[in-house]
Amino acid sequence: GTNTLVGVDPVEILQGANAALEEIPGSGSVPELWDGLAAQRLVTVLQDHL
Repeated sequence: GTNTLVGVDPVEILQGANAALEEIPGSGSVPELWDGLAAQRLVTVLQDHL
């Protein structure tokens, strides 16, 4: 899952909680590069720059 920052304002906290509760599970999209290959990309960058 992901997190949403809502700040410290009690009204915004309640709005954020209500929005999360109303969301249909699995209805979001997968963020770019969430493919499980971060470690390989990191190794490639390190090899290219060291």
